[in-house]
Amino acid sequence: MTRRLDLELAAKAADALPADRIGKDLRTVLRSLPVMIRSHGLIASGAYLLSRADGDEGNRYRVAARAILADATASAGIRTRDGRGDALALLDALTASGSDQRYRLAEARARQFAIWLARLAEARFQAEEKARQEESAPRRVDAGGDAP
Repeated sequence: MTRRLDLELAAKAADALPADRIGKDLRTVLRSLPVMIRSHGLIASGAYLLSRADGDEGNRYRVAARAILADATASAGIRTRDGRGDALALLDALTASGSDQRYRLAEARARQFAIWLARLAEARFQAEEKARQEESAPRRVDAGGDAP
């Protein structure tokens, strides 16, 4: 039995998000990513994410860019020349694909993937914020001096 596309993309998006903390900046970028891909294209959006990564391979922007580009290029049948799977090689392969049809397929898939990234990042961010607020809230003390 094949897996539904939305479940597949949701699982990949969950794997692509950092396990530790989302943070406001990453949340904002991921929320704007579906519109960015639609307005500016997958190549420009991928380049933007990579420019935010500061050269760090484990950087959450680079991880998100690689996840989106890897899924999009694989679904459209676009391969890197040397078989490398890093984000920059995938971006180069996308740029050099020469097929408008494949690029459009990759871009459509990337938009769907970005929607799931945005949804899950927002959910995790809200959960993090709630936990942070609960930690910083003053604890109530009852009349006997004991915390509940």
